[in-house]
Amino acid sequence: LFRFIAGLGRDMVVSSTFGPLALASFTILGGFILARPDVKKWWIWGYWVSPLSYAQNAISTNEFLGHSWNKILPGQNDTMGIMVLKSRGIFTEAKWYWIGFGAMIGYTLLFNLLYTLALSVLNPLGDTHPTMPENAIKEKHANVTGENLEDPEKKKCRKLELSGGANQNCATSNVGSSSRRKGMVLPFAQLSLSFNAVKYSVDMPQVYFFIK
Repeated sequence: LFRFIAGLGRDMVVSSTFGPLALASFTILGGFILARPDVKKWWIWGYWVSPLSYAQNAISTNEFLGHSWNKILPGQNDTMGIMVLKSRGIFTEAKWYWIGFGAMIGYTLLFNLLYTLALSVLNPLGDTHPTMPENAIKEKHANVTGENLEDPEKKKCRKLELSGGANQNCATSNVGSSSRRKGMVLPFAQLSLSFNAVKYSVDMPQVYFFIK
C-alpha cells in the first residue's frame, strides 16, 4: 500500500502527506477503532475497501469461534465467542476466515501491480537530472583520479614561465586569484571518521576502610 502511495505521489512531501492519511482512514473505518455498526451509512464504503477490516474479520473469527470460547453463559443462547463478535459488529460465520485470507492475498497482488504501473506510466514531478556545479564535478574527478585541479589559464601561464616568456594577463590573474583565495586550502579531500564499539574505563580511587 505505502509503496503504491509513494509511486503515485512521486514526491517526498506528497507521499508523506497521503501515507499517514491513508493509514488513519483504514484504521478508523476498518472496524478496529469504530465498530462496523458505528460507521455511518455514507462512510460504510470505507469499511469494505479497507484491508484491515478483512484482516480483523479473519483473525477474530479464527479466535472467537475456537473451543476456548465455545462456552454458553447462564441465561444466554450464544457462546462467549459469538457474543464478543456481535458486540464489535464482526461476522460470526466461519467462512469469513477464508474470505479475509483471500482478500489479503488479493490486496497484496493489487497494490504491487498498481505500484509497478505507477512507476512505469507516471512521469516524475521534478527534474530527474540533478545539477551540480562544474567546480564540484571537477573536484570529484580530481579526487578520484588524483590529478591536480588547476585552471587552464594557470596552466598556460605556467608554460609561459617555463619557456621564459612573460605575460601581463598572467600576473594580474595570479594577483586576482591570490586575493580571492581565503582560508586554508587542503591538498587532500576532507574525510570524516566514526568509531564503533568504543570502550573506556574510569580509574576509580582505592577506598580504605579503617577498623577501630
